[in-house]
Amino acid sequence: MADDRGTPAGAGRDTNRLETFSDAVIAIAITLLVLEIHVPELDAVSSTADLWGALRDLWPEYLGYLISFLTIGIMWANHHEILKLIARTDHYLVLINTLFLLCIGFLPFPTALLSRFLGHPGERAAIVVYSGFFLATALSYFLLWWYPSRSGRLL
Repeated sequence: MADDRGTPAGAGRDTNRLETFSDAVIAIAITLLVLEIHVPELDAVSSTADLWGALRDLWPEYLGYLISFLTIGIMWANHHEILKLIARTDHYLVLINTLFLLCIGFLPFPTALLSRFLGHPGERAAIVVYSGFFLATALSYFLLWWYPSRSGRLL
């Protein structure tokens, strides 16, 4: 017995649930990024000028948020485009997608680390961690396309 695409019954499911779950995880990760931008402490500000200075000093957090928000946004858009080309899922694709989402969900940590250490001792290590995170994410993203497209098995 086959479905309307000619796929044998039980040979795979469509990608709707995978995409919906992925969208939720990505939305949460992108929202968590803003939590790393902290409002200046009330007792550290004694004037309007102090507040403006404290807000200006948050530039690394703003930069980290902007870069990571845009990066997640681009990954989300590309993930969406890939799933348009994938006709069905299987257990291994779900696991690979979970690995990709693990990387996305972890992004707020290296972003916060980089933001905190920019211009301070430890900056190089923070940059290495942030860059290494993106390497791991890129590898998981590669697997997300390579696995289903290999031999056209899930396209």
